[in-house]
Amino acid sequence: MFRISKLYIGALCLTLVFCDGGRRGQQNPVQVSFDKLYGQIEVGGKFVGLEFHKSFPLPSRISFYYPAANSIDHSTDYWKRYESRPYRVWLEMDGKTDTLGLCGWPYRYAPHFAVFKKEVKGLGFSIRYDFADKLPAAIIRITVKNLRDENIRFKLGTALSADIKTSHTYAHYRKAQKSYIRDNYTTLVRYDARETGNAVIFMTNTGLKPADNLPPEDRAGKRMTDPVIGHSYQAELAPDDSIQIIQIIGSCRTGEAASIISRLRGNWRDEVNSYNDYVNHYAEKGGDLKLNYPALEQSARWSKAIIGTNRHYIDGTIVPMPCPAEYNFFFTHDLLLTGIGAGIFDMEYVQEGLRFLMKLSKADSILAHAYYWKDSTFVTEFCQADNWNHLWITIASGAYLRHSADTAIVRLVYPVMKKSLEMMLTNMGPDSVMYAIRPDWWDAGNVYGPRVYITVLTIRAIDEFSHISHTLKTDEHELPGLLSIRDALKKNLVNRFWQEDQAYLMNKLTPFEWDGHFYSGSLVAAMYNLLDDDKSRTLIKTAENILLEPHIGIRNAMPDDFHLLEEKYNLKAGEAGRPGYYFNGGVWPQGTAWYIEALIQNNQPDKALAALEKYLSLAGILNSPNGQPSFYECRITNTDSAVYGAIDKPTFLWFGAFYLRALHLLAGLRENTWNIGFDPVLPSAFDDIAYHVNLYGRNCRIGYQGKGAFFSHITIDGAKGWQSVFNEAHQSIRFTRGAPAEPYISAAECLINKVLYECNDGYKTISFTTQSHQNTPVTIGLVSPWRIKSVTIDNREKLVKITSKEIDGVYKHDIVFTADHGRAEMNIRFENEKPVRSN
Repeated sequence: MFRISKLYIGALCLTLVFCDGGRRGQQNPVQVSFDKLYGQIEVGGKFVGLEFHKSFPLPSRISFYYPAANSIDHSTDYWKRYESRPYRVWLEMDGKTDTLGLCGWPYRYAPHFAVFKKEVKGLGFSIRYDFADKLPAAIIRITVKNLRDENIRFKLGTALSADIKTSHTYAHYRKAQKSYIRDNYTTLVRYDARETGNAVIFMTNTGLKPADNLPPEDRAGKRMTDPVIGHSYQAELAPDDSIQIIQIIGSCRTGEAASIISRLRGNWRDEVNSYNDYVNHYAEKGGDLKLNYPALEQSARWSKAIIGTNRHYIDGTIVPMPCPAEYNFFFTHDLLLTGIGAGIFDMEYVQEGLRFLMKLSKADSILAHAYYWKDSTFVTEFCQADNWNHLWITIASGAYLRHSADTAIVRLVYPVMKKSLEMMLTNMGPDSVMYAIRPDWWDAGNVYGPRVYITVLTIRAIDEFSHISHTLKTDEHELPGLLSIRDALKKNLVNRFWQEDQAYLMNKLTPFEWDGHFYSGSLVAAMYNLLDDDKSRTLIKTAENILLEPHIGIRNAMPDDFHLLEEKYNLKAGEAGRPGYYFNGGVWPQGTAWYIEALIQNNQPDKALAALEKYLSLAGILNSPNGQPSFYECRITNTDSAVYGAIDKPTFLWFGAFYLRALHLLAGLRENTWNIGFDPVLPSAFDDIAYHVNLYGRNCRIGYQGKGAFFSHITIDGAKGWQSVFNEAHQSIRFTRGAPAEPYISAAECLINKVLYECNDGYKTISFTTQSHQNTPVTIGLVSPWRIKSVTIDNREKLVKITSKEIDGVYKHDIVFTADHGRAEMNIRFENEKPVRSN
């Protein structure tokens, strides 16, 4: 039996059989449906993306990534993007003309397609959007079916206003050369401007032929500069009969238009099916996920589909980008944050992304911040000294190294990591904490002061860099100095930022002035286990009391009064947003993910599971205020607003990665900078579970069975094992929970190898080798049924610190020692019998 949550019914409502478009009768594992007639969606492919608002069945924005970044978008107000209507459809019938798509329609969609359906005047309309796999186009299919008992005659018209805006400058181009290919009902709109990449926008018909392909003014011989592509279609349908209009819209270079259009007209179905197959397979990539928890499994497939589809063309390469339609940029931050989660199941994703990122780097090894089309060329924007990407490049590379064992790529990235750490450490203040212009995740404001978030990330980045340096045998002589800086930062994280009266890690505006706001970034300290248990629990509780919006998730910052403090924080007018919007108290997924991970580190798995299901799963988001089955960049938290809970920027890339990482941590996965481990403490709803993890270059199946706070047996590649932390590849690892029959290594701040347990002549001994930094204390966690009798290192007794705790007859030992030369042979002997307890 498995637990049926209150959100499970919602999850069931999300799945449907894939029946129109694609391969007939094929099951689509990721699609969802929605009929509440509000909200945003975004869908897209490698070359084209579409944005919809208020459940309108017609797109408000069409983004082209090829040959350069252009978009069709008529919006003038960010929060009123629904007013943009570049694509129009109207119906002439019974002597009346009705404009379609002015209200919401029910839909079903996945990150790579959308289908809207509605009955209008006895006609059943279906408008479906798909994307080609290898060619730069979107396919629109308008199907009309007669639902009456009598014949219906009607005329349907469509119009696309193909005036475009450029990506970075957002310059608006309305004048173009328009031409026709009459034999195949194709219109081309050519922009002879370097700023547009000399792009051609095209539309070709392959379904019902237009009744009239040429507007009257064109037939009169006028030279058209108005880039409107218009078509009309006439039909008479008997009862239950239907017609289908198929329009293919795309963008390309002038000289290749004829070839691309010809290939699309002949192979568009294969292109759509190929892309659909790719997304469906990617949603299952890495192996099966067995949690007996449908709502979570559904969201895991959705997460992978988002990661697989938010990859777009730029300058000859397909790279990760934030969402299907709203950004035509490559951002380093998106790659790195997504890579940490994606590397669990797709090493190639991270490898390809890091290779592309290194191509942007110059001889000075300064990390790129962004890459985009601007005016007439592709431009690289580089990171300033306090840019958080300087830290995430090392944190992401360290995670990639653990999952891939790919030292070649990490060696390629190493000079950039080293330069980034050098640049970032110029921001270490005399008070031994890190300074930055902006707090947490913000890209707004300009006040240089001591910051919790950057301090925490610097601690983690130094740890990751130290291990990478150790692995590559590079610059190891510099590690003692770096580790000394790390120790100072760890000490001052609490000494300088912890406020007892606030029960939280608080930022400062200057060395002497506290910032009175609570920021979600402080949760990263608990997530990375940089606080003791009591402070971690206290910080989490404060975040729940102040930052947690109980129906939506963790707010970015509180109080939400930044709109009143623009001068104090050097914010541009309107930059912070209204209360409850965007940075100003809005909910962002990373804050909620950090909260969930902090709960897991603090041994509150059931609470973490409830939060993941309620705030980050598709079913949970659907069942919240103004909810819909979609991920997002941010949500509105103003409870007095009619749009309380509304999402912005759906189908957002890094949400999927945050979700997958939190889900795997809930299922027992643990990582430190030295190894990948697995924890027996799971949510009570997780009994017999299984999943796959990339473990040092190999896809490894992880299985759990039984219950309990310890492992009773561990099986590694079919053989008995005595460790739950690993730094080498395996094919399968099976954990049985319960009272341990034999000792095992449960945690290690070093490398662990050659673990062996023996019971000879009445002595019970576990032996293993360790590898760490020279002259640096390390801690090893050991679980056993017995007390430790003695510890020898390199065949001699050595001073070690042992802390033991008994829990229900099981001993948890922490062994702290220093290996003078970095490598040690350890031999731990146990008492022969458990102590007899007195009554």
